[in-house]
Amino acid sequence: MFYPARLEVARKRRSISKSALANFIGVDVRSITGYEREEFEPSSDTLNQISNCLNFPVEWFSAGNLHQPSPQTASFRSQARMSAKNRDAALASGALAFLLNDYIEFFFTLPSPDLLDLREEDPEAAAITLRQHWGLGERPIKRHTSFFDG
Repeated sequence: MFYPARLEVARKRRSISKSALANFIGVDVRSITGYEREEFEPSSDTLNQISNCLNFPVEWFSAGNLHQPSPQTASFRSQARMSAKNRDAALASGALAFLLNDYIEFFFTLPSPDLLDLREEDPEAAAITLRQHWGLGERPIKRHTSFFDG
């Protein structure tokens, strides 16, 4: 089964417009719109072309529904200077992050977050309060090396 939201996320993650995708794979823009609106599904040949163009495996498009964050639920530092294309790519990355989180939560039991509600505090006071809550003291936290450091 083809899931249209997955096409939209893949396309936006790659910052490719509907018209550019249509040109790359040799279909009308109306076809891409129809695929994303669940009006009809792409043929297997067209889906292979979409997969190649967007560099997402064909299986991606049939792997089930996914949650997409909306611009209203995401926080961007400066939306006034951000293009719609960049915003959409960031939101698509958020959808991928939700999938990764679901995967991790399925296989691992993670500790509950130990955070305080410090929304009303200024950033410096919030940092001090949270450091005290976590027992970190006032000195800088030492950086530990890991296998990522090479």
